[in-house]
Amino acid sequence: MPPLSDHLILTALLVLAASFTGAAAGFGSATVMMPVLSLFVPVPAALLFTGVIHLCGNLWKVILFRKGFSARLVLGFGIPGIAAGFAGASLAGVLPELPLKRILGIFLLGYVFFLLAKRNRTVPAPPPAPAGHRPVPPPPPRRHHARPRPPRH
Repeated sequence: MPPLSDHLILTALLVLAASFTGAAAGFGSATVMMPVLSLFVPVPAALLFTGVIHLCGNLWKVILFRKGFSARLVLGFGIPGIAAGFAGASLAGVLPELPLKRILGIFLLGYVFFLLAKRNRTVPAPPPAPAGHRPVPPPPPRRHHARPRPPRH
């Protein structure tokens, strides 16, 4: 078995870290993966790697959370996303790499500024549970086990 290259090990660690970031925040794995992967592999290959990782992760989420699956959401975001992915992939095969990296950098900077500008957003409340279903109660508050304070004299 040939030894693993440093780039492969670093890429695997990057994907793992980006996946943890994405899982904890609910988004962001591609925001971390794309710029760093594009340092080691050409942009079209970085796009492919990121797409495969997202495909596997999203299929896993569909399996885990199949009760929350929404065909309307897939039609509204999934189909346009696939179309945009094919459009981007076709550009990645035609355009030189340097302009693609610059476009990616500009997009990511714009994305960061957008997130910073919308910091005070609120998340809407979930819809009420259907009739006959009990809502899941919130978890109990955490209790901190601090050492008791000595009595004051």
